[in-house]
Amino acid sequence: MTKAMPMIKRPPQTTIVSGMQAEPQSPTLDTILEQALVLPPAERMAFVKQNCGSDTALLKEALGQLATRAHAWWDWNLESEIVDDANFKPSYSAVGSYNIISVIGEGGMGQVLLAERADNQFKQRVAIKLLRRGVNSYQLQTRLKLERQILATLEHPYIANLLDGGTTPEGTPYIVMEYVDGVPINSYCDHHRLTIDQRLRLFQKVCEAVQCAHQHLIVHRDLKPSNILVTTDGTPKLLDFGIAKLLDAHSFTQTVAMTHVDFRLMTPDHASPEQVRGEAITTASDIYVLGVLLYGLLTGRRPFEIKQTRLAELERAICDSPAIPMDMGLYEVVNEKDKEIVQRLCEERLTSPGKLRRDLSSDLSAIVMTALRKEPHRRYSSVEQFSADIDRYLSNQPVTARKDTWLYRTRKLIQRNTTASILSAVVALSLLAFAVTTAIQSRRIEREEIRAEQVSKFMIEMFQKADPSHSRGNEIKVREMLDVGAKRILNGLSDQPDVRASLLTAMGDVYEGLGDYEQAKSLLTTALQLRTSVSGNEHPEVAKIERLLGKTLIEQGAITQAEPLLQHSLALRRSLNLKDDAELAASITEMAFLRHKQQRYKEAITLYEEGLRLLEQSPIQHDAQLAELKGGLAQAHILLGNYAQAQIELESSLKLYRSSLGNDHPEVAFAIQNLAYTLEAQDKLEPANALYEESISLYSKVFGNNHPETIKAKVNYGDFLRKLKHFEKAESILKNAIDLQEKALGNNHPSVGYAHRYLGLVYRDKNQLAEAEHEFRTALDIYSKSLPADHTFVGAARSSLGLVLLTTNRLDEAAIELQAAIPILETTMPNDNRLSAIARAALGCVLIGQRQYIAGDALLLDNYKIVLKARGQNDATVIELRKWIERSFKEQNKPDAAAKYFTSIAAESSSSDKH
Repeated sequence: MTKAMPMIKRPPQTTIVSGMQAEPQSPTLDTILEQALVLPPAERMAFVKQNCGSDTALLKEALGQLATRAHAWWDWNLESEIVDDANFKPSYSAVGSYNIISVIGEGGMGQVLLAERADNQFKQRVAIKLLRRGVNSYQLQTRLKLERQILATLEHPYIANLLDGGTTPEGTPYIVMEYVDGVPINSYCDHHRLTIDQRLRLFQKVCEAVQCAHQHLIVHRDLKPSNILVTTDGTPKLLDFGIAKLLDAHSFTQTVAMTHVDFRLMTPDHASPEQVRGEAITTASDIYVLGVLLYGLLTGRRPFEIKQTRLAELERAICDSPAIPMDMGLYEVVNEKDKEIVQRLCEERLTSPGKLRRDLSSDLSAIVMTALRKEPHRRYSSVEQFSADIDRYLSNQPVTARKDTWLYRTRKLIQRNTTASILSAVVALSLLAFAVTTAIQSRRIEREEIRAEQVSKFMIEMFQKADPSHSRGNEIKVREMLDVGAKRILNGLSDQPDVRASLLTAMGDVYEGLGDYEQAKSLLTTALQLRTSVSGNEHPEVAKIERLLGKTLIEQGAITQAEPLLQHSLALRRSLNLKDDAELAASITEMAFLRHKQQRYKEAITLYEEGLRLLEQSPIQHDAQLAELKGGLAQAHILLGNYAQAQIELESSLKLYRSSLGNDHPEVAFAIQNLAYTLEAQDKLEPANALYEESISLYSKVFGNNHPETIKAKVNYGDFLRKLKHFEKAESILKNAIDLQEKALGNNHPSVGYAHRYLGLVYRDKNQLAEAEHEFRTALDIYSKSLPADHTFVGAARSSLGLVLLTTNRLDEAAIELQAAIPILETTMPNDNRLSAIARAALGCVLIGQRQYIAGDALLLDNYKIVLKARGQNDATVIELRKWIERSFKEQNKPDAAAKYFTSIAAESSSSDKH
């Protein structure tokens, strides 16, 4: 339903002039423009047309004025339909030395065009800004020339560069600018989930660009998010000096005549009080608008509310009403909508409500509110001073926006040097009262702290040596040592909760490494409770424990429970900004693995790549962590079907693991296993077989035969053996794996369902269809209790079940399973169409069996090629599909068609191989 456009109320009365009855009074041009300018840009054109009615002259005048006042020909969504004159239709194929590629944006007054150089001297994409043909407004042409002159004086890495300019043969001026492939700064910050500190540093770059303009005596006057684009590498670019004001107009009097400089050109939501009132514009106006911009980046909203769409209401809000406190809405969350808003804000800033509340009500609030002061002379004296105060905030220095008191400066000093400040204060107070006694007590406390630290260090080292990564396979001794140590900690150290929390964390980590996820979960949960009671919710150890606990829950298949822990862990680690690259990368890795498990593979890849950049730039070498991140990145590429890229990442990961951890580490086994699968997917079967066997041997040595990771490796190898038609060996391995998994993980873990499906595939290939159906249904039953209904595993199992039902001629049941499987596989594996092709081909067979030959052949014949290429002509599924193709043509009385079709497929394959 479309919202009705507001109408200006027309006066109902009539006026008597010289004895004649006058027509009802029409709305004035100023009244129409006043109300139109405070509407969202997309609604202005329709509002003006509706209120001008049939008065064509009024309409044209109103649209022309609106375009000028609202700077509409740069805000392209404003006037796209307003002019019927044929002269206004864009018809340029080239402008100057540039060929036009497409229209980036357009309106009633002008266009921005994407173009590239036409002289072939070098490749370069540019943005060309020009008036429409037929627009002869002297003011608009003058303003474009002025913008060109302004840009010619500015050269800064964060300002879009002027490249060229000129006039078309028809006399239309244009400017050629650097093409910025980016998104508005607010969208970039939210999409990339920049923290508060990261947003501030990005904003400081914008300040650099604005300061450059101010140094050239230019006020931008339109610093809204859409005029600040951020590229993929995080570089902001300031655009659109179309309504900029020269503080020294005489600079350009020889080239540009200034006219109508008193026009109140502005974007209402990003205008200073003096702009709204039509007063003199100075650099202080840009400082105010930068304050509006920063307020929005930090809070996600405007600093004022407008309840009515009238210019008077806008002027009242901007000129008179105080800015809304930045932390408003974070204290009282009274309904679900409020909760959703706060949750979204925190997720987009990778923080917690408490941390965000403190950030927005601290010195940061004082900084923003100083920029937003109504009186220009009370704001920061320059953009440079504004940015410098942000620097002081980021480094815990006193900010100039706050009243400078002894207490305030002392508090900032303590924040910068917490430990030293507290110790100094304690020593000073102690000396005043009990100098000798306190000195003795301090030495005693110091000795006790050293002792506790030594005990903690010893115990942590003892438990870490129990980790299979260190013990290299001595599992019995490892478990005995661990259990003895656990009893000591659980029954003692009750008077040292800090030490106890550290030791429980170490124990939980080792139990997770041993595959005892339930014990690890119990110990880590207790450690988290202890740590938060001792250190609060925002301690580095809290982030570490949450990461380990989240990792354990993922291994148990409890994805939903793991997500909030890992989100808080990563947000906390970012907000603490401790320069601990290894721990931050570890939190990023676990979050990436979670997204991986949730089938959000592209998000996982983004996180893996972020972690890699972090560690590669770190001054400390982190080869093992780099290897882990490369391995995770490879897994995401595997599930997107990017096997060649996955192989590159895995080979690099394996090399790093071997050099940093040695050849007998479990992570080496994991990398070998994934590399084997990648080679298998590329039909490199012999090297894949050798790698599978090496991986299982290494897992068995390090973890033992009953560890979940060893069992997973055997499950994957069992399916590989099925593809080699070693059915008996594959069946034996998979049955044994299922028994061991059920004991280690329980009957309803997704990994158990995964093994049941692979066993079902073995039975299907052996033509034991009843057994195959049982295994597929068992897998689906397990998935229904442990995975979402649209998970890849569910789609694959339903597709496999559909094939068995097809083979047993239960066509209606087969259709149900295949129709459910296809959208799941197409959605969750968009870059790998092999499984979905099998399901579509099988559905084609169902349709043929139901005598729907046209639709069935279309599905079967197109997808048979994909399956054949992926599986090879000796695969059981390919053989089954070939039989259905022959059956279809035979039933349609086309005995030779099948042979011709297979011959054409072979010819296509041969031609493809030659190329």
